Amino acid sequence: SGINAEYGSSGINAEYGDIQVLYIFNRLLPQSSMMMFDRIVKSPPGIAAEFGFSVGHILNDLCSSCWFTYLIIYLTDVKKESKNFAGILMLIGQFADGLATPLVGILIDKINCGYGRRKTWHAIGTICVAMSFGFIFNQCIGCETATTTVHRAYYGSFIVLFQFGWASTQISHLSLIPVIAGSPEKIIFLTQSGLGLRLCVG
Repeated sequence: SGINAEYGSSGINAEYGDIQVLYIFNRLLPQSSMMMFDRIVKSPPGIAAEFGFSVGHILNDLCSSCWFTYLIIYLTDVKKESKNFAGILMLIGQFADGLATPLVGILIDKINCGYGRRKTWHAIGTICVAMSFGFIFNQCIGCETATTTVHRAYYGSFIVLFQFGWASTQISHLSLIPVIAGSPEKIIFLTQSGLGLRLCVG
């Protein structure tokens, strides 16, 4: 393979030590992907790129923490909605996330708006999350006399938009790692920095 040809199996051990496990995927990924990785790792990222990557998923993390810990409580105890209503909205969100994640993964390599494939989708996702999340935890605007179906449609539409934005941000953020990493060590550093801040925000 391309990696083994360039470094040799013992060369990987000698040069990279414990992080040689990263190259196990050489047998699982297409040869073209590994050749692209060889080209990418020759240009190391700057401090600004590393810092930007580290904080690029914080909004998602904050929103997901609130989503999983507070949504049901908010709908049943604050808004006094039924448990069925709260469960349906949660189910809509998880179903939308399950569809949006692979869809974004496919589209992210096919659509480029000139800002960069991954940065474009990251920006789209961030905007969707920021615009939709507040409406989920607020009163339904103009729904004072509306039926339960209207309430479900109102909150469900914002939940679908939120889950699409969440998936767009997550997938594009993860796919940036091999693009901005200058070496296998940087891949581990970027992953650890992102996970570290994720733990800090809950």
